[in-house]
Amino acid sequence: MHLDGCHYHTTVFACTRCRATTTSTMERDLADPQNAIWCEEQYEEVRRDEHGRFCKPRWVVKECQRCDELKAGSARRHDIVVLDKDGTVIEERHEEWHDDPEPDDDDNVTPIQ
Repeated sequence: MHLDGCHYHTTVFACTRCRATTTSTMERDLADPQNAIWCEEQYEEVRRDEHGRFCKPRWVVKECQRCDELKAGSARRHDIVVLDKDGTVIEERHEEWHDDPEPDDDDNVTPIQ
């Protein structure tokens, strides 16, 4: 199963024999414009005020703090969790990294002598 969120994607694998599962959640590389489009502003309709009373419906921006952090250059995360069929954790890994800058095309050019 594959799930997409605004700044991450999650893939869940399950063994049909032993029913163990592996969940992999990775944050998107926002340097790639195809990935950054997922972090576009989302809107939600509000029909109640802060006291729970009905009010005139309006649309407000639903902000994601983590999207803002990644856009500002925060380290990306990759989490992997492997569960046994009874739900006990077999393995758990959490990694963080900053993206290395892409090499320029000029770096691969050999100067003429």
